[in-house]
Amino acid sequence: MTLGDPLAQTRARGGTGAIARAAVFAPLPWWRLAWRWFEMLAIFFVGPTLWIMGVRLIGIIPTLLVVGAYGVLVLLTDRTFDRRMLWNTWAALREAPRIVVVWLVGAALITLGVLAFAPDRFLEFPRRNPGLWVAVMCLYPIFSVYPQELFCRAMFFHRYAPLLGARPITATGDAMPRGVWRVIVVNAAAFGWLHVVFGHWLSVALTFAGGLLFAVTYVRARSLAAAWLEHALYGCLVFTLGLGQFFYAGRNGRPPPERQERESTLVVPSEARADGTDPFE
Repeated sequence: MTLGDPLAQTRARGGTGAIARAAVFAPLPWWRLAWRWFEMLAIFFVGPTLWIMGVRLIGIIPTLLVVGAYGVLVLLTDRTFDRRMLWNTWAALREAPRIVVVWLVGAALITLGVLAFAPDRFLEFPRRNPGLWVAVMCLYPIFSVYPQELFCRAMFFHRYAPLLGARPITATGDAMPRGVWRVIVVNAAAFGWLHVVFGHWLSVALTFAGGLLFAVTYVRARSLAAAWLEHALYGCLVFTLGLGQFFYAGRNGRPPPERQERESTLVVPSEARADGTDPFE
């Protein structure tokens, strides 16, 4: 054992399990810290800012899938990441009653808000296009929510918590580690700013609030499945109630230039559908 070698000392004290725990909390070299700062700022802040400035290489869903795949790659190749957190079904089931109760309260408040400020939009999507609504309810949680949770929660809390003065979240760690609330707030801000690509302040505000909920659930449950369930519930809710226009972009990757009072961006008029044009271009 070399004097001053923390892993060697840990091996002597606690074996390989202790080595793995020590590796999670070992200080990172400067170049890894620099790369993680670059990674976080590029994905969560610079990328969305360039998008709204008109710099777009691919659409929103392909971007989500690419970044989600990158998140899977970096997590699965990181020996310090606890892979149980990528699903952790039992923890999600334990959190489910709390998630549903909070969601019911949130659903009631959002419903009242829509009825008060945009009553003509209430249940607009399922009323006007029930077939597409069913498709979105089935596909949105898989192709949008889970990729978002992969890099917005699992990757963010594992890779960027040390940058913000907190320990990475582990499946068997402290319930609320020191400094984790700072990470939760920054995570919510990053999640909210990602949604600036939809071109409306309400998209950012609602997802900041949602980001706080999803981050707390992820930290409490140590389960991506729990955060995914909560995110999917709220996402399907806003599409159903009539707020989907604030979380949708057309095939050109841009939000509609005008958010008309009587036209939802989720519904493509039949005359435009016939010739394959985008009615919002």
